[in-house]
Amino acid sequence: MTHSYYAIKRYCNPGRFVSQHIPTIGCDYGLKTTNKKMDDGASTDVKVDFFDLSGDAAYSEVRNEFYSNVDGVLLVFDVTSRQSFESLDSWLKKLRKYGISTENTTLVLVGNKADKYPREIKEQEVSLCYVRVMSKLSRITSS
Repeated sequence: MTHSYYAIKRYCNPGRFVSQHIPTIGCDYGLKTTNKKMDDGASTDVKVDFFDLSGDAAYSEVRNEFYSNVDGVLLVFDVTSRQSFESLDSWLKKLRKYGISTENTTLVLVGNKADKYPREIKEQEVSLCYVRVMSKLSRITSS
């Protein structure tokens, strides 16, 4: 349990406090509209949709619907849980299966609960994992 539910709620609803953990059943959703100043000085509204997808195998068909038209992926793992960290490989396989690569999608690897101890995942492991993630989702082509 990485508490990504809380992160979505806190970001999308800044004044809202969630006092108890609610496990993700299938998918949790959050929406945030923000104003972004562009390089040319113009401002535009940007809508960001967040989908917290349950890792439970029972919801795999539900998850599959959310892999198209993706601009960014946050892969969140719990630094106090070896199982959470090791499950990143199965998420990477899913991303590749649905055509998500570093060429067409921004990918961010997030270690959650960094303030909790004991940590099962060391910073060096995260660095190596990042390299592995990038190599698995990158495609090398020649022109």
